[in-house]
Amino acid sequence: MNDETDITIRAFTANDIDPALAFWTFIEGLGLAESDSRAGIEAFHMRNPGFSAIASMPDTGIVGAVLCGHNGRAAHLYHLTVSRQHRKRGVATSLLNFCFARMAEAQIPRRNIFDYAANDTGNAFWRRSGWADPADWKVMQKRIDATSPHTRCKTELRDETRGAQSNSNRRGGNLPCHDYRCLDCFSESAIL
Repeated sequence: MNDETDITIRAFTANDIDPALAFWTFIEGLGLAESDSRAGIEAFHMRNPGFSAIASMPDTGIVGAVLCGHNGRAAHLYHLTVSRQHRKRGVATSLLNFCFARMAEAQIPRRNIFDYAANDTGNAFWRRSGWADPADWKVMQKRIDATSPHTRCKTELRDETRGAQSNSNRRGGNLPCHDYRCLDCFSESAIL
């Protein structure tokens, strides 16, 4: 039978994406959003290699996970989770310590988390771990169209290699793209 000494904390790899997504699906209090697709997690991991961590056991696989990344000024932690049967045994703290060591190496002093106000279990953990809930600021969010700009219009793009129009990038949509190669959306007045 496994005990807690069989738990290994290691760097999150691209091979962990699908198992982690499956793991997170069953965690109470955790919400997955549109950014939590396989492609979204893979892009996050590629921008922040070595910062995220997995807790695993030989016979059961993933028992904990956390996504960690930074923007050069502050680090952000997402989806810190531990399976119910392995909680209150130091697994979450070990995952955080892994991330904190990587942040220290990158000289990132500030750490931020995002947690649902109604996630009592998660909020209790963060408070016990010494995290502050600043009353003088709040998180605001705005969702935007995540498609690349030139995919939103129906016009042709200039092919810079031939100086001609190219149909290869023609896609559906009706919003102006403001791509300088777009013949309909970008005009001389946009340069001024």
